[in-house]
Amino acid sequence: PFAGLYFDAAFGLARSYPADIDLSTLLSPLGQQAEATVTSECVEEIVGQYAYQKIQTYTAGNIDPLTVPGVQAAITADNLGQATPAGPIFMYQAANDEIIPLAGVQALNNTYCHEGVPVDFVKDELSDHISLAVSGAGAALNYLIARFAGTPAPNTCATGGVTVATTLLQPASNLVITLAEIGRAHV
Repeated sequence: PFAGLYFDAAFGLARSYPADIDLSTLLSPLGQQAEATVTSECVEEIVGQYAYQKIQTYTAGNIDPLTVPGVQAAITADNLGQATPAGPIFMYQAANDEIIPLAGVQALNNTYCHEGVPVDFVKDELSDHISLAVSGAGAALNYLIARFAGTPAPNTCATGGVTVATTLLQPASNLVITLAEIGRAHV
């Protein structure tokens, strides 16, 4: 159902790696129309508009772009975990994420922890990919506020992360209160 997100990611990857991905030869005329649409709309519009579509419908010759060597090279170059982050990381993931499986995120967490990076990893049991982007935003914002305030970063590497029923019940997840507090601090 989230083909629009894949389209958006594919066009972003092509912009980041133009030497590897030549959209002028990869896209069909329908794909060129989709690029114009997807790159100018918001996520909520894209998801509904392109739900259940196959990306091959939009490529020249109906090829699977994941079989194209340039696309494979760009994906490989763009993979997280190839470099050690210079600072602490806040990572939150839905256990039932239908777009990015938990196992890959857990492996990335383990890699960063093994490299000595302080990681605060939160696994949300009830959210999915889209809902966690919203419900976890307050916790992510509070994490950043605390780092800029000089508070040491939490590190859950020793435990493999923290599992919560939902980030909505976590005190750090109330984005509205957080924004109000920021406003009061700057008045």
